[in-house]
Amino acid sequence: MAQRHGDRPAVTDGEGQSLSHAQLCEHAHQMAHALLQRGLQPGQAVGVWLPNSLDAVRCAYGIRMMGAAETPMSGSLTREEFDWCASLAQVKHVITTPERQALVRSMGLQAWQVADLLGGSSQALPGVPAWHAGRILFTSGTTGKPKGVIYTHGERWAGEQMLQDALPFVPQPSDRLLLMTPFVHGASLLTFAWCHFGARVLLHDGVDMNQVGPLLQSG
Repeated sequence: MAQRHGDRPAVTDGEGQSLSHAQLCEHAHQMAHALLQRGLQPGQAVGVWLPNSLDAVRCAYGIRMMGAAETPMSGSLTREEFDWCASLAQVKHVITTPERQALVRSMGLQAWQVADLLGGSSQALPGVPAWHAGRILFTSGTTGKPKGVIYTHGERWAGEQMLQDALPFVPQPSDRLLLMTPFVHGASLLTFAWCHFGARVLLHDGVDMNQVGPLLQSG
């Protein structure tokens, strides 16, 4: 994507901060190298407890690039719910916000900020084995405690190809998509699809009409 789309904006957050495709690629590689240097293994669950943000996108690409299983956690989870999900997925390492680091560590888990994982090598890495766990998503918990659903890297890739093919039109670089639902669910899948085509995602952490109204009026 970096070779195809370069300095075009890939993702813009609700604060107006943006990542180009080239920057996203560079940061994802840096994060992947940093996680490997910390001893994480392909298929190992890595928790991500972040709001809709540029950091959430960096994590999604960086973790998959080094072969681990991205395990996104909803920002609305209580401590008890987070502890349950982390135990179920056997999460030992969590990437989170500075405000949540102490809470995560109090549960006996390793906690990092995204900034801790950037700034190192951005050299290319070998391909990821398709059979390793690549993403763990949790059900809503409306019928009991949340259940974990595991996707291998191969299944994740196949699902993304099907989503790209199922879009009602091919996104163009000038197209913008506003996403406000949690990144841990559908917003992330649409982000991956749009970035593939070089289009731009506006990723907001919930519905704020003071921000959304002007965006809709601008087209």
